[in-house]
Amino acid sequence: SREIGFELSMSAEESFTLGNEEFVNQNWAKALEHFTRAAEADPSKAEYLLHKAAALTKMGSFDQAVSVCHDAMKAEPSNPKPYLRKGMALVQKGDLGAARGALEEGQRMDPSNKQFSTWLSKCGDAPPPPPPPPRRGRGWQPTRGGRRRTSSTGHRSSRRRGRGSCRKSPSCA
Repeated sequence: SREIGFELSMSAEESFTLGNEEFVNQNWAKALEHFTRAAEADPSKAEYLLHKAAALTKMGSFDQAVSVCHDAMKAEPSNPKPYLRKGMALVQKGDLGAARGALEEGQRMDPSNKQFSTWLSKCGDAPPPPPPPPRRGRGWQPTRGGRRRTSSTGHRSSRRRGRGSCRKSPSCA
């Protein structure tokens, strides 16, 4: 592998090539440096970000790898590979439910890619992650100490303030 200094003139492609050389030689930290430089030089190219995520995964930095996969998803929204790489990192982290969710989403984008099936089999029977919780409906207001219930008119109950009526709405009288 070639040793070079931090040259500003190095292109993204040159940094990427050097990163691949270091990756093949299992020099994960050096590979990460080069892939990071390539991604910074051309952040629109998901391939650079995906190789950076691979190096982070090899180093055991699974959460960082997942974050970089999200960057790759933003760079190329129709590319299924960030979902594969994210799933791979999550399997290795042991978060099989989240891995299943990412892998299934990527597989929907590219059903012919056998790698999705291979990695999904490593998830076992883990269910995909649950959907995000529903938003609180009308009648809930954020407060410093948590959330407090309001009346159907959207105002706090007069009982909470110790007054006989609500000052904000004539219907509270």
